Amino acid sequence: TLPYDIKSVIKPMIKLTLISFVISLYNQIDTFTLGFIDDSKKEVASYSVGVKGIDIIISIMTSLSTVFVPRSAYYYEKEDKRFFFNLTRYSINICLFIVVPAIVTMSILSLDITSLISGDFSNSLSANYGSAKYVLIILSLMMLTYSLSEMIYGQILLPTKKEKHYLFALLLGAIIDLILSLIFGLFIFKKNPSIGIAIATLISELLVSAYLFIISWKYIKKAIFNLNTVKILIAGLLIVAASLILYNPIQLLLTHFTNSLSLIYLFRLIIIVAIDAIIYIGTLLLLKEDLIYSFIRKTPKPI
Repeated sequence: TLPYDIKSVIKPMIKLTLISFVISLYNQIDTFTLGFIDDSKKEVASYSVGVKGIDIIISIMTSLSTVFVPRSAYYYEKEDKRFFFNLTRYSINICLFIVVPAIVTMSILSLDITSLISGDFSNSLSANYGSAKYVLIILSLMMLTYSLSEMIYGQILLPTKKEKHYLFALLLGAIIDLILSLIFGLFIFKKNPSIGIAIATLISELLVSAYLFIISWKYIKKAIFNLNTVKILIAGLLIVAASLILYNPIQLLLTHFTNSLSLIYLFRLIIIVAIDAIIYIGTLLLLKEDLIYSFIRKTPKPI
């Protein structure tokens, strides 16, 4: 006889394998559908370039969420759930702190980012990667929704043994994504199906996130809707204004030094990101945002 109940080991393994399969299916349904629709594969290339911009942030947030999973499970098992709620709030705080400026920067600098990734500096929808910047703008919100969904799954649904809701949400999202992708890609955006697929993917992602928010509402409502989130949004609005104001003047200034669009886009990206970072961090410092202020708060000296 085995020293443990084999069912207690196999059942969770099967469940996690099934969830991993559904996650993979959900993540690939958009590119699969676009590949089926687009015989030339030009739109597939545009979509891939647009997605690359957000993949970096999503990978970072997914890795951070994974780090919090064991601690979340440990805190949930304790009778006093204060640490569990505090950890959830802290992780969502980190998510908003990183994702809000990323959404702003990638949306406003979508042309620069996709042009530098693809090497195509034509600003036309008929170009090889002409749809890429629009795909990036549309999908940029997914950096927030996908990251929050991953945190809800790893830090709330897993510890509370409600991961079946995540499985259901992803299956439903994959079906909706497939149906909308076919409708938008084949009929509404026939000339640029990558844009239609991006809209379909965003809609399905918003629905998945909405469902997960409802399921985990009592755990996340105070973690998301609080004064600290307002401070991050204020800082985000300031860098929106700064980026829009500086966008054209910086390009005009750089044209006095070079005619190379690749260099202009590269240096405009670097300059605006640097200025935005200063404004963002400075505003959060002034507003005493929790995450930033924790690094400068003086520790009281022992008596």
